[in-house]
Amino acid sequence: MASIEFAPTRPSLRQRFADFMEQVHIARVRQATIRQTDRELSAMTDRELADIGLTRHNIADVARNAANTAS
Repeated sequence: MASIEFAPTRPSLRQRFADFMEQVHIARVRQATIRQTDRELSAMTDRELADIGLTRHNIADVARNAANTAS
């Protein structure tokens, strides 16, 4: 009995474009979260940051981590 093998199909151009646009959206949301977190933490005084266990040096790392966990 003969069998027919089908080559794996590639996603259509429309689907690849939709996937690309979804990745762009995800990146924009992530960057917005980083900016917002950075802005909010930067507005705090050194004393307020110390109360939550942070220093100004940690703000960028905390902002990136907030964006990673929000995704």
